[in-house]
Amino acid sequence: MYEHNPAGKFQGGLSVAVPGELKGLHEAWEKYGKRPWKELVQPAIDLAEKGFRVSPFLAYEMEQSEDAISRDPGLREKFMKDGTLLQPGDLCRDLQLASTLQKIADEGPSVFYNGPVGRDLVADIQDKGGIITLEDLQGYTVQRRTPISKKVMGREIITMPPPSSGGVGALLVLNILAQYGELSGPLGLHRMVEALKEMFAMRMGLGDPDFEDVEPVVDAMLADVVARYLKNTIDDNTAHDPFFPIQ
Repeated sequence: MYEHNPAGKFQGGLSVAVPGELKGLHEAWEKYGKRPWKELVQPAIDLAEKGFRVSPFLAYEMEQSEDAISRDPGLREKFMKDGTLLQPGDLCRDLQLASTLQKIADEGPSVFYNGPVGRDLVADIQDKGGIITLEDLQGYTVQRRTPISKKVMGREIITMPPPSSGGVGALLVLNILAQYGELSGPLGLHRMVEALKEMFAMRMGLGDPDFEDVEPVVDAMLADVVARYLKNTIDDNTAHDPFFPIQ
């Protein structure tokens, strides 16, 4: 899907997978929760409704994406005022999100997966070139998968398996950095950034295990020999491009 468009994995409609977090959280609450569902959602409603102050870092990130924000009606409404980006200290609110969260608090996940919220979401995704359908939302079921675990830097790390790439990706980065021992100062940051680039390049081979055989890629990303090889491709005096193929 992303072979000829690597950036599509990170931005645009094709970067959006079927959202399962809400249904997963609700199922976990049904099985293990003790507090009322509405009580758990309320802090998120309050944050969206009352807002938060824009930090210098957020202001910087918005400035880097000003063109994209100004072209998107939804982003423009949230992060711009009178045609100008919000500045550090400005109040950022999202009343539409607060309204959506209130519906989820009152009615549960069904309003998202089988109701108007889901229909609006699918329309937005498809408008941006995505392929998710309302049937994808309605047919989503929570799957319990065996977590991935690996001992890195003297710690046993237990994390999520595919289709998420975050868990195996984090383990790969940590394993690369473990080859250096001490990490500090500007050189340590350089090595961390380069290790992240190695991981982002390698995770392009991942996908949904229900449809693709991702086990060889996962095994490679967890292998110590691969981490050592990738560490040796990192040059302390040069930097890889943000997108580059691993040879």
